This record gives sequence, C-alpha cells and structure tokens, in this order.
Amino acid sequence: MDSCSRNHDRDGNPYQAILSYSTANDIDLVVMRTHGRTGIPRDLLGSVTENVIRTSALPVLSVREAK
Repeated sequence: MDSCSRNHDRDGNPYQAILSYSTANDIDLVVMRTHGRTGIPRDLLGSVTENVIRTSALPVLSVREAK
C-alpha cells in the first residue's frame, strides 16, 4: 500500500487542494487526522476534514488525534 503526505497547494482552500490531488493521482482512500473539536470552536475555525468528507466522491477515513 502506498501513502502520500505532502503540502501540495498552500494557496486557496485546503480541502479543494486535497480533493484535486486525490483525483489527479488516482487515490483510492483519503485518510485525515481530526482534532475532535465540536461546537463553536469548530464552527469558527471550520474543518478541512469535514469539508473533505462532505464533498469527496472517494471514501474518507478520519482518525482522531491522540490526547
């Protein structure tokens, strides 16, 4: 199994860069870490992982950050 972790695109929306990269590189599964924020902090900061999960045609596995 191959994996890839890169800073692909620092301009624009991070979730769009992740989706574009995964489509362009024939990725089968997107795995992302989540901080597990809820409520107001998540709403104010947004969530790249949540946006990828909601908009990706690919399967997305979110892994909660260890405490």
